[in-house]
Amino acid sequence: MSCAVKFTEAWQGKTEDDEYANYESYYQADGSRDLTKENVKVTKGHLVKRRYWGIGKLSFPVGRQNMDVRCGPIKMFWIGGGSVYFYARGARTSIKE
Repeated sequence: MSCAVKFTEAWQGKTEDDEYANYESYYQADGSRDLTKENVKVTKGHLVKRRYWGIGKLSFPVGRQNMDVRCGPIKMFWIGGGSVYFYARGARTSIKE
């Protein structure tokens, strides 16, 4: 299985703490690692990371967030800009084919 993520656009909102991005992901499940084949699954998505309001453990995002990058069955966690973690914090994820 192969996965590639391309961030096509990234920008800041009204404050420097609000971030947005658009991405495309390409997933190849047949084991060939050839992302040019017709059976590649392409996903496009929009990401939103908001500033937090509050103090310490009582802080919450101001508005709705979407920080999940999907690539086939793989879920990654966007941390802003062009960076991702392979798993969201606290998530238990297994990939089965």
